[in-house]
Amino acid sequence: MNITFLIGNGFDLNLGLKTKYTDFLEHYLKDDKNDNDTIKQFKKDIEKNLSTWADAELAFGKYTKTLNSKEDCVTCWKDFVNNLNEYLKGENIYLETDEELKNFYNRNSLTIKNDFDKIFANFSSIFNKKLANMYPFKDSINFYKFINFNYTKTLDIFLKNYDGKTNGNYRIFDLNNNIQIHNSLDEHLIFGVNNIDQVNKELLENTIYEKFFIKHLNNDYLGDLKYETALDFIKNSNVLFVYGMSLGATDKFWWTEICNWLNSSTDRHLIFYIYYEKKDHTKLEFTEKEYEIENKLLDFADDTVDKEKIRKQIHCIEYNIFQNIKDMFKKSDVYIEHIDIDNIIEED
Repeated sequence: MNITFLIGNGFDLNLGLKTKYTDFLEHYLKDDKNDNDTIKQFKKDIEKNLSTWADAELAFGKYTKTLNSKEDCVTCWKDFVNNLNEYLKGENIYLETDEELKNFYNRNSLTIKNDFDKIFANFSSIFNKKLANMYPFKDSINFYKFINFNYTKTLDIFLKNYDGKTNGNYRIFDLNNNIQIHNSLDEHLIFGVNNIDQVNKELLENTIYEKFFIKHLNNDYLGDLKYETALDFIKNSNVLFVYGMSLGATDKFWWTEICNWLNSSTDRHLIFYIYYEKKDHTKLEFTEKEYEIENKLLDFADDTVDKEKIRKQIHCIEYNIFQNIKDMFKKSDVYIEHIDIDNIIEED
């Protein structure tokens, strides 16, 4: 059986990283050392509408519609992306493969493997509860793949330190099946929107800049075939598991593809992890969020999709299968060093 995880920013937040766009903007708006007049105005405009920038890609696309020149669009985009890259490197600094990190993983490699064993054991349990009579999960050979929507190296580092090829439960895990779909901090970041209608069409359409502002066009321009490989992952999956992702309009491309994938066979299933602050002891709050996610996803479906049919193939869970690595990570010396760095920055 082929099982593909779609990993979003919730994975990094689960580890304690401050990787929300709102976290970055708090830093970005304070730093005005090298700002020209265009960037100064850009930051003022962000501050006026800060609440709308939680989804910075969509907000930036809307902001381009207020600008009157391609030069201003590009100036703001480059400044935002370059500063985002540097900020995330700061959050990611303790994960760089320096000597200390190598020693940490050598000392804790068994712990990391055990934690991943727990993760997949938890996933197996959830899978069987949700789809008990649909798949012989325990008796099948399972191939795990990952489509990572983050820029950071967190998932990559953990996967590199896990040998998932075990005979005991017939699990096969190929470490090469991990795609960082929008590139990493060491590469050209793909930051933008889903289509030309989400940016200033009059300024950017049919220009070289369109390739950078539209994410799938940027991928095509870079020629690394990551989108094609990821689509192949999805196409050949029996189950997709979405963790730490919101159903944002700038990733409409993927949600539409997933709806088409579900529509192609009733044997395909989507599992969506819901994170929320529990405010009561009833199931109503979870059920409301479950229904909200289903409706959001179905809004991205093409007219050819039987929405009520695929609704039955969408399953939501509230159990955090990655809780174990969060607990392990917090106990590490490397994590403690990161906390100290944060304190020093705040004092300065």
